[in-house]
Amino acid sequence: MSTLQCPATLLLATPGLEPQAGQRVSHTWSPDDAPGLLSEDVTTLRAALSEIADQTPGETTLVPVLDQRLREALPHLARLDVAPDVLTDAPLLALVIDADDWVCRAGS
Repeated sequence: MSTLQCPATLLLATPGLEPQAGQRVSHTWSPDDAPGLLSEDVTTLRAALSEIADQTPGETTLVPVLDQRLREALPHLARLDVAPDVLTDAPLLALVIDADDWVCRAGS
């Protein structure tokens, strides 16, 4: 479990998607930086995402690995604050992680 005091926001994006104008992104991570991001295993995915959050507390990080595999894992990783069609179709989702909770929201 993460020890974050300040929430980290991971912008889960479809590969190739750039942040929108005005969206402040402090870091960009890729599977090369955290190979667990490509895992089919929910526990491994959680560990990889938690590692990113632990290294970027209070910041917004772009993680361009949003694919069908990750979309299917999100309900097992976080509390969903998005409609099912947004979870299925949105090119960008925000995963907000702090010490107490993981919440998946629309990425704006």
